Amino acid sequence: MADDWQLKRVVRQYADVDSKFYDGPVWDPLETEIGRRYADELKALLGGGPKKVLDVGAGTGYVSLVLARLGHEVTGVDLSRAMLSIASAKAGALGLDVRLVEGDADDLPFSGRPFDAVVSRHVLWTLPHPEQAIRGWSRLVRRGGKVVVIDGGSQARGLKRLVRRPYFMYRAAREGRSIGEVLRCDYPAGIRRQIPGAGGLTGTGIAGYLERAGVASVSVKDAVYLNDLALRARPALFRSLNKTFLDFHTYIVSGDVS
Repeated sequence: MADDWQLKRVVRQYADVDSKFYDGPVWDPLETEIGRRYADELKALLGGGPKKVLDVGAGTGYVSLVLARLGHEVTGVDLSRAMLSIASAKAGALGLDVRLVEGDADDLPFSGRPFDAVVSRHVLWTLPHPEQAIRGWSRLVRRGGKVVVIDGGSQARGLKRLVRRPYFMYRAAREGRSIGEVLRCDYPAGIRRQIPGAGGLTGTGIAGYLERAGVASVSVKDAVYLNDLALRARPALFRSLNKTFLDFHTYIVSGDVS
């Protein structure tokens, strides 16, 4: 547990720094193409009608805002207070009612089965015990509800993996980070070794976590098109380096709480 505490402290510190660079100006999620695509994916999985949805690892509120725009009652939880502060400001600016709670994805501050669905985006790869975390999430969802994990990582192997850190440093410099922040753009090796998904997650790997956590009828979708949409606004060199060396894929993995 002591190691987990140290890991969480480092993850929170990195997230607090990232919060300053994570988003641009406030935007209405359904007025951008990528926001509409996320909305389409979530509508297809969650169905119609307002639902009580928990956004685990809400960060600066990306998915929470999409869900709120779809009419759902959203609770977002994140380990980083700095991230949640930005999410709160964005929700307020858009007039969206999103409940935001500081908490650990591995030990959520809820009880019973108050939610119709749990959605998690780009947080599973940061957790030391992903299967255990998903088991905890599913225990908060009513019978017949949904667990949706949106995550992934680089599919690069061999020599291409050697450019990971230089690439992240280049990207951090482009974001306007300080020299210290550029040098600390990735988790330390000791921390990465404690996180099974730190090297990237595959759809099959995520599905395995859900199935072993007791989630039923698991399905996997390779949504690499979301990465392509996110890169459209980036400079041509950035897009080329990303596609050549990282080959990042996003997977949408979902299942039922039986």
